[in-house]
Amino acid sequence: MDFRKIIAGKQVKRDFPEFRQGDTIKVYLKIVEGDKERVQAFEGLVIARDNSGIQAAFTVRRVSYGVGVERKFFICSPSLEKIELVKKGMVKRAKLYFLRGKSRKEGRIKEKLEEELMAKAVIPEIKAEVIPSDKISADVPAEAKTEVNKKVKKDSKKETKRIAKKEKAATEKKAKKA
Repeated sequence: MDFRKIIAGKQVKRDFPEFRQGDTIKVYLKIVEGDKERVQAFEGLVIARDNSGIQAAFTVRRVSYGVGVERKFFICSPSLEKIELVKKGMVKRAKLYFLRGKSRKEGRIKEKLEEELMAKAVIPEIKAEVIPSDKISADVPAEAKTEVNKKVKKDSKKETKRIAKKEKAATEKKAKKA
């Protein structure tokens, strides 16, 4: 019998959010002081992640009063209360140890915004149809029919302008890069 597997089965916690290097997280720890127990938060940037089963760990760095503080946490540790994802970062490295020598302003990481994620996804273009007033049910008043058609036309124009503006900005951006 392998005792590591037995212990691993009892200790593994999987209710934490997915996070990776470059993300800013807040780690809540149980701190025992004498006979009292309290929860303390440690917020910082994930600079390293070691994934190896029960021994999986991650390193969080923050600058406190001008001094860089790094702390390594084990995912299966019973002292971990919860992990909260504050913001996602965009990095191209597995270990961000180069941030140790940088100041706070130099060591900033680009944030991965939801808009960027949505822009990458394929979103079909929405086209509104103008419904002829004779096809709208008879129990709807005539003023309401014309209002609905006006609103649909207006929304359709706004949407096409927005899409055209977005495409123009993308082509300008490509032209600058080239």
